[in-house]
Amino acid sequence: MAEPKAKTLQQKLGFFDEDLKSPKHDEILKWVDRNLHKIIEDLYPNLTGGWDRSYAEKLKHNAEKVVEIYLESLNKQILMFKERIFKAKNIGENKDENYQAKIDSQNINDIDVAISKLQVEINGLNNFGGLSLNNLPARDESKLIILKWEYPVTSQSTTSSSGYSTPKNIIGFIDLSAIFTYSKLYVTGIDFSEKKVTGEIKWTQITKDKYDDPLTQTLQIEVKTKISSLGELFRQLNTYKVYLGGDYIVICPDDKERDIIERQGFKFYKFREYPLL
Repeated sequence: MAEPKAKTLQQKLGFFDEDLKSPKHDEILKWVDRNLHKIIEDLYPNLTGGWDRSYAEKLKHNAEKVVEIYLESLNKQILMFKERIFKAKNIGENKDENYQAKIDSQNINDIDVAISKLQVEINGLNNFGGLSLNNLPARDESKLIILKWEYPVTSQSTTSSSGYSTPKNIIGFIDLSAIFTYSKLYVTGIDFSEKKVTGEIKWTQITKDKYDDPLTQTLQIEVKTKISSLGELFRQLNTYKVYLGGDYIVICPDDKERDIIERQGFKFYKFREYPLL
């Protein structure tokens, strides 16, 4: 019997996925399709489940540290303003050579107003009792926004000088490609980079990054009815990783090779005959 003709780079390298012809392969794929939300929850509890306690504690500590630093800066501003008023009122008597500009009564009044505003802000922050880990917001549910079967893994290069792009070459096909959105715990009213308080300080959650793009996680799922060769599996997945980003997940009924698969940087999930849902 003639050998099958290679159509993709993966096949040219000698990797013919016999699983594709297996009814069991389709059964597992359908199972993954039905149960992907549950699989995501199990593999990504920090992105889809309750808030990570250690991360919440770190965020609470950092926010309260910013409040402390900001309070110090406000008090320094008040001290600076008071020194200016003192020098202005006593310049005639002290003849302070380092203080060249005499401040008139209107300027002194403006400084008094500025001090009052700063004092109001300080009083408000002094009454801030800190963030409680007992009133974290309920986390929004993650949403599956893309789920595609037999997603093509392709290569294409572009010459920077001419802008010429080579034709796309098919490297292979990933069994399932998926993207889901998630939310991240955050604190409003704090500018962490500038160490400033900008408004009401309270827990919240964000769904977009600093570029205003949705927070997403990409999954590349490879289904195996059995793992006959770890070397072939790793060659296949490592080749895909060169061209297609995301977390790579191996789903198989046999989990005896789970440890080594995970040590190689891939995730593993065991197929179970019964429905997860």
